[in-house]
Parts: sequence; structure tokens; C-alpha cells
Amino acid sequence: MFIFGKNVEEVGEERKKMSEGFRDFVGGRLNRVYETIKSGHFGGSTDAFKNLIDMLLGGGDHYLVCHDFYSYLDAQERVDLVYRDQDKWNKMAIEGVAKSGKFSSDRTIQ
Repeated sequence: MFIFGKNVEEVGEERKKMSEGFRDFVGGRLNRVYETIKSGHFGGSTDAFKNLIDMLLGGGDHYLVCHDFYSYLDAQERVDLVYRDQDKWNKMAIEGVAKSGKFSSDRTIQ
């Protein structure tokens, strides 16, 4: 399993900082992603995306999507490295399935 993002304590701290006006959580790379989306580079209407991005950047990032972006990239690099070692990848995949237990949907269906 590859874990990324804020822990429970950090989530509360980050939400508090956002409510106080702190906006230094985007960084250059994520900002370039957002600007590319808003520019219409991928075609189609960008109105919905512009509103969503503006909301995230304006402190409405309740689920800390922006905050977890760089941590996600780091985790993805770890995934890529492990995937190159197929024996390790297969072992991790089998162990992950074996240790997964019941999902919340299993309990819901029951």
C-alpha cells in the first residue's frame, strides 16, 4: 500500500490555516496544471473547471486536494519504482488482497 497525504492531525491544522487566509499550498507545478486546464488546452468548455479551481485556490479545499498533490506525486514515484520489480509488485499485490478484509460496501450490501 502506498499512503500519501495529510494525517488526521495535519488535516485539522491545514483547514484552520485555510480559514485564516493561508493560501501558500499550491506551488508552481500544481499552479501550472490549473492554468493549463483553465486555458482550454484540452478543449471544450472550461467554465465548470475554472469555478472549481477558483474555489479550491480560494480556501474551499475541504478535502485538501491541493495539499495532497505533491505527496501524491511522491507516492506515485514509489509505485513506479516498485512496479519495475515484478516479483516485489506481485508479492505486494497478493498481500494487499489477502489483508484487505471486508470493505464498507460489503457491510452495506448485507
